[in-house]
Amino acid sequence: MNTKADTTGIDAFAVGYLPIPFLDVFAKVGVISWDQDLHFSNIASSSDSGTDFAYGVGVGFAFGNAGLRAEYERFEIPDTDHVEHDFAQLHLDLPLTVRDISLRV
Repeated sequence: MNTKADTTGIDAFAVGYLPIPFLDVFAKVGVISWDQDLHFSNIASSSDSGTDFAYGVGVGFAFGNAGLRAEYERFEIPDTDHVEHDFAQLHLDLPLTVRDISLRV
């Protein structure tokens, strides 16, 4: 049996930092709005969506105007006891300044 799961989501977090020279330790809490579609061997399908609690922790290193950040996020989505919703991420932050507007990409 072939099973296909398509999950999309958007999240928003409040982030608190513990600044240490050249190092930022942070924790974050927020919400995720998600949508999931499941397909079972062209026999049956199911879809679900919701908005649920999310949290994470991480550490960032500054290198002049650039930075590197590693973080872990966990999404608390009910009725998915057998599915893990953990994400580990590695970001490279490169600030971009245009006139008087500062953007992070």
